[in-house]
Amino acid sequence: MKARRVIIAGGKERLKNKIFRIGCMGNATGRDVLSTTPQLEIVLNKRGYIDLLGAGIKAATRVLDRA
Repeated sequence: MKARRVIIAGGKERLKNKIFRIGCMGNATGRDVLSTTPQLEIVLNKRGYIDLLGAGIKAATRVLDRA
């Protein structure tokens, strides 16, 4: 993610080693979500965590369309 200019960090306290956080400065917009999600999917796919690309962006789009 660093090579893709996206800052991530691990969870803290009881969430350590269970989640990761995507960093931003200020409010994250729908545009931020829609530009970051595909990058995350690509990295997760390359590392073998997910098989297919697109589910994350579809889910993000559904949520943002409701807002």
